[in-house]
Order: sequence, then C-alpha cells, then structure tokens
Amino acid sequence: MAPSTSSDAITCPVCHGSATPAFAGKSWRIAGSGREFSFADCADCRMLFGNPMPDSRETAAVYSTYYNYDWFRRRHFLKRIQARQRYRGMMGLLRRQHLDVSVGRLLDIGCGHGWFLERARQDGWDVQGLDMLDDRQVAEARSRGINILGISLEECSFPDSHFDMVTFWHSLEHMIDPRRALAKAASILKPGGLCVIALPNRDSKGLESAGVRWGWLQEPFVHPYCFSAAALRKISDGSTETLVEFSRDTWDQQWITTTPPLRATAAILALAFRYPGKLFNRLRLERLARCCQWLHTAASESIHLVTYAGYVLLRPFLAGYERGLRGSELVVIFRKRPSP
Repeated sequence: MAPSTSSDAITCPVCHGSATPAFAGKSWRIAGSGREFSFADCADCRMLFGNPMPDSRETAAVYSTYYNYDWFRRRHFLKRIQARQRYRGMMGLLRRQHLDVSVGRLLDIGCGHGWFLERARQDGWDVQGLDMLDDRQVAEARSRGINILGISLEECSFPDSHFDMVTFWHSLEHMIDPRRALAKAASILKPGGLCVIALPNRDSKGLESAGVRWGWLQEPFVHPYCFSAAALRKISDGSTETLVEFSRDTWDQQWITTTPPLRATAAILALAFRYPGKLFNRLRLERLARCCQWLHTAASESIHLVTYAGYVLLRPFLAGYERGLRGSELVVIFRKRPSP
C-alpha cells in the first residue's frame, strides 16, 4: 500500500488517484533516521497519508523511544472515564440503530490499558485485547483478568468467524496497512458481527481550522493515515456493509480549542508551566519540573473539561455538525454480511 515517493507523482494508496503534498511541504524526521516524512492529500477520496510510509524498523523505533506514553499516564483518570463512556455511548448508538447488541465475544484492537474491555466484561462480554504497548498499567490490566496479547492483529491466530464484535478505538490510523487489518477483522467476525471503528476525522472542522497544528494529525510516522469516511469505505472488506457513519467532538479533541482565543490560552499556559518545567529539568531540579508538568496538565484539562461540558449541553443543536461529519472523531460501524 505504500504510495509513490517520486517528487513529481504521488499515488494515493486507497483509490490510486493522483495526490499532492500537503501542508506546504512541512516534514518530520524520526530521531536517528535519515528519511524525511510528510503528508500527501488525495483530492478524490480525501485521504491524508504519509509519504513515504515508515517501515517496520522505523515504527518500532517510534514506539520504543519517541511516542509520548507519559501523556496517557498523566491523564489516567480521564482516559479511564473516557473508555467507559465509549462503551456506554457505543451500546446506546447500537440500540438506537436497532442493531443486535446481545453479548458474546469482543476483541478490542489497540486496547491500551484495557478499561473499555473491563467495562464490556461487566456487561457479560467475553473480552480479548491486542496491544503492543508493554508498561505497568497493561500489566495491571492483566492482573485484573483482562486478557491482552502483546501481538499485532496480523500475528494473531484467532479462528475465522470467532468474534461477535471487533473494535478499533483510535488504532487503525497507526497501522501501515489498514486495508489488510480490516480484512483480517472481517475474517474473524461471525456473519452478522459488528466492527466499530473510531479515528481522527480528515473532514473535521478542527483540522480545517488548525491545519498542521491539529492535535490528532500527529506525525506521518505516528499516524500514517488521516481518514475521511469515503476513504474508509474504499478500504473496507467486501464481506462487510456500512451501517453507521457519524462524527463528534471528544473531551481531548474539540473544534473550539483550535480557535484563536483557546489557542492563545494554551500558549499562555505553556509559558507559565511547560517552559519553566523544561528549564528546571535542565537544572536537574526534578521535583520542580514534575510540579510544573502536573500544573500544566491540570490547567489544560480543566479548560478542556469546561469547554467539553459546553459542547455536551449544546449537542441537541449540533446535529448538523455531527451528521455532516465535521466532528473531530469519525465513528463508522460495519457489519459482516451473512454467509452466502
């Protein structure tokens, strides 16, 4: 699926149309790598994708030395609440769509610390997780009885037609070959089984507003893809059908935070806490550095929670925004077709 890397022709890995460089030639490098990575934009299917694609060695380096797991650890409590709300919201959506939500086997791909699976298990699901992350909190999830395998989806050996539901909560955009991942997910789903996918929305108002500064764009070697609904449909497996497409803002990614007043507020908080923290680190004043870090996190997330509360209150008036796929998070539900 790797796109062309020639300077005069870039081929979209989804629709094979002609793509162009995005974000005025902005590029990134992995520490220790000689290659430059940038984004390309396909006008036909509206996929943003990394050009070139990182290889397996480079992605291993990213997740072992570069990726900021500390961001998740500092927001442990909020991410746990979010995971539980994801489960609750997903089940409510399925019921509103009159879809079968009887419990069975559930696989969460890129399950992180297992909180979504823990909530599903409380409802009677037989849960299983996949995640390459190996840290203390994953070990804690395993100690709570959550079965998490430290392998990729491609490496797993689940039998065909094994699961009633497969979920990708912000994991598909990390994969180098999402078409293959969706085909694998379809093969292990039972006929009539559901695949729920949530990922950053290429057509979001936040990306339109912030451009390359949008928080969920990240680097092309962290998120090699930024999907539109059209692009996701094009790579979906032929044995599945699309049931639901919608968008929404989330606590940790909202359109309003990309507006000038909120961006100015974020810059002030960085001046007040982040940069002094970096200085204290250089001076080896570790306690003061950690204090600045936590104060910055607390202040930033307090603002996010207040603005998100406003968004939740206004949701009855934002149906057009969400149905028009302008929210930061794109959610798509596929169903595996019955066997012929």
